Amino acid sequence: MKSVMKELPPAYFALAMATGIVSSASHCMGFEAIAIPLFWLNILFFICLLLLTTGRIIFFPTVSSRI
Repeated sequence: MKSVMKELPPAYFALAMATGIVSSASHCMGFEAIAIPLFWLNILFFICLLLLTTGRIIFFPTVSSRI
């Protein structure tokens, strides 16, 4: 798990951003069957990425400071 944290590029937060954008657009267009699952999936992605990034900052502070 620590190797995943160490090698995780911060750009993976784009995954959460893109999912949120598609979910919002689906909601605005009235596609609730797509918007709601994407919303919850986005929350899951965000929490996972937040935990991995926090672990990276705690366990690998010198790697994080080079970004």
